[in-house]
Amino acid sequence: MKGKQIAELNVNEEIKSKKLLVIAPDGVQVGELELKKNPFIG
Repeated sequence: MKGKQIAELNVNEEIKSKKLLVIAPDGVQVGELELKKNPFIG
């Protein structure tokens, strides 16, 4: 899955963490994203 991009991220509630883990449908972690500025926190 390396090099593929997620077209859209739907968020049901606030994200309070600065680190997002990308998990495949089979449960395997395929990536990690650390946010410098969290756009979901006011």
